[in-house]
Amino acid sequence: MADELDRNQSTISRAINGKYLDSPQGVQELAFFFSRSLTEAGDVSTRVAQEELRRIIEEEDPSRPYSDADLSALLRAKGLVVKRRTVANYRKLLDIPSASNRRRY
Repeated sequence: MADELDRNQSTISRAINGKYLDSPQGVQELAFFFSRSLTEAGDVSTRVAQEELRRIIEEEDPSRPYSDADLSALLRAKGLVVKRRTVANYRKLLDIPSASNRRRY
């Protein structure tokens, strides 16, 4: 959107910060409708990365769950550059426990 408006991404971010949209589905923060890109081409959003993260965790071996560093490497192998700390933040947003708490014996 920033490119289409010929504005910097941070300008758009500041403009929508703290603003809400009242819709038939309820009140949502305006930023919910925008997502950051994870590639230089701008074709992969954070939502895509979060969905892929959830899928990887759902398919993991419960006796050997992936660490955040492992998850970061698996996402990178799929072309999604997500740092370990960001993986941890995404896990928390998705209500997914850490590897030690996901382990099943």
